[in-house]
Amino acid sequence: FLSCVWFFIGTQGELSDTGASWLDRVALEVQGETLAVLDAGIPYQYTVCLHWAVSQISLGAIDVMPSNTAERIVFVCATMMGFLFGSVLVSVLSAGIIDLRMGRRDKLVKMRTLRRYLVECKANHGIATAVTKQVEQRLNIQEKLDECDVPALKLMSRDLRAQLRFDVAKACLQHHPLFRLFISTDAACMQRLCYECVSVLHFGMKDELFSAGAESVAAFVVSQGTLSYMQQELAEAPPHDGGANSDSPDFMLGRRSFRVSSGSEEVDINEVRAGDWVSEAALWVEWTHVGTLESVEPSTVVVISVKQMPKMFTHPAIRLTATEYAVQFHKRVRSARPPLASFPTDLHVPHTDYCDIVATMSRQVQKEIGFQALSTISPWEGTTNYTAVMKLKDEIRAGTSLVVVTSGGSVRRVVALVALKLMDADGSLFAQIGQFGEGGVTPCCQLPGTKQEPNETHNVSLERLFATKLRGMLKGKVELGSTKQEIEETESRAKGISTRYLRNVCSATLKDGEKIDAPAVAARPSTSGSPILAPIPRATLARARGRRVSVANVDFSQRPVWMVAFEDKCCAYAWLSPTEFSFLSSSVQGEPVLARWISSLPRLGEAVAESEQSCYTL
Repeated sequence: FLSCVWFFIGTQGELSDTGASWLDRVALEVQGETLAVLDAGIPYQYTVCLHWAVSQISLGAIDVMPSNTAERIVFVCATMMGFLFGSVLVSVLSAGIIDLRMGRRDKLVKMRTLRRYLVECKANHGIATAVTKQVEQRLNIQEKLDECDVPALKLMSRDLRAQLRFDVAKACLQHHPLFRLFISTDAACMQRLCYECVSVLHFGMKDELFSAGAESVAAFVVSQGTLSYMQQELAEAPPHDGGANSDSPDFMLGRRSFRVSSGSEEVDINEVRAGDWVSEAALWVEWTHVGTLESVEPSTVVVISVKQMPKMFTHPAIRLTATEYAVQFHKRVRSARPPLASFPTDLHVPHTDYCDIVATMSRQVQKEIGFQALSTISPWEGTTNYTAVMKLKDEIRAGTSLVVVTSGGSVRRVVALVALKLMDADGSLFAQIGQFGEGGVTPCCQLPGTKQEPNETHNVSLERLFATKLRGMLKGKVELGSTKQEIEETESRAKGISTRYLRNVCSATLKDGEKIDAPAVAARPSTSGSPILAPIPRATLARARGRRVSVANVDFSQRPVWMVAFEDKCCAYAWLSPTEFSFLSSSVQGEPVLARWISSLPRLGEAVAESEQSCYTL
């Protein structure tokens, strides 16, 4: 730009008060002839002007001088600009060089001091090399700033600092549906909690956050980076006092684990990534770490301090929900032991999924959670309509529906069920094949189960199942195994939102030598006298039994059936092979076979009339 201005001034003869121009003073002598600048080529003209502009900025010398007042004004302005630019440039370069030298000097001093220390301590050569290498690597990495490293933040008001800390931690806290609920209930309360209890810390590679056996004073949420959780495989079950020691989140996203052997000990190694919670149990119970957590790469972690957190729940609804959540979490910690569940770790406590816990809370808390969840959706949004939302709100008020907001922010209706998967020595399943009631006969091939009631753990629900729907006929004859949760989601247009079914299936076997010795009934002969046949494909039977078969039809007419009276209903149970169970429960062809089988069974009153105790009832 300055080059163009200088050339423009030289070509404007009307601006010259002396009649001369700088162009006249830079003419060239070529072979005895004078060559004016304007007669030379454009490249030469441009380079002459550029040379003059650079000289002015850098305060250098040049043989081009102004010849009139206008040119001298431009010359003076360019000189002043060059002085300022040169001063700033020299200052910036000097400061940068000084900073670089001081930074290098600081690193050199630290490394010199470290080497001197290692020599004086007579450290092993291998250890000294590893220490030196790691320190050199970390010195070359620019560390992220913690809040304490920014003195200017102390000038802010308490309220503004609370808002800033809440804004930084909000995204991580919302990975937990409970904290998402708290934020939507009272954001100001959560801002105060973040100010008092939440901090954001940065860890370098191989930094240890906690070790096994240490008392837990905080929960951790990974914001950035990857960490590694290591737990020694226990040879024997640790003592379980039912209280403090056991807990961690059940909603780890994409967690991967593998096992390595170290001498005679096996160590489980789990990868913890962004969005995962670690040691959540510390928020609800007194917790001692059972593993070691260290960073695999530079990581950022949100730390929630336990000590002050209960005092921050000043909102009545938040305090009530948090208290109820802690009670239900503690119950699961106490019941987390084999054979029904695995022992809890810092990463996982069995059956502590948010929906699973909310399903067992008191009706009052469930209503608060449900109404808050419905307030986050619009009655006219998507497939949700006003009538469905109003109907669902009435069901929440009546306690017949449970609605929650998941960690992803979506609204779901939740139904929690507990089922018994009982198998005998031959591998047959004990299944409910139908139900009799005032409304008639209802064929249904499914595992015996019940809906989980408020304030019930899975163990309590199973005990209620044995005492009610099974009426004690399996009491003392069953050996319980592990519990597996099956999650299924279905879209319900009538409800306006999706329904999430949580089926906690408890595996069980009949004890050696035990059998159901209660009286059973069989199907009554049909008027046609034909058997009840199930056309199960030969290939299916062959895969199930592991051998060739010659018969494709299975006759259920003489299959023993146990009928149990429960309230105003009567449930029918029978032993079925896995193939038969799959055929009757999911096959379109199986539905009419099951309906015919159930219809041919005597009703409870009819069975008692035919025989004094031809069906089992207590």
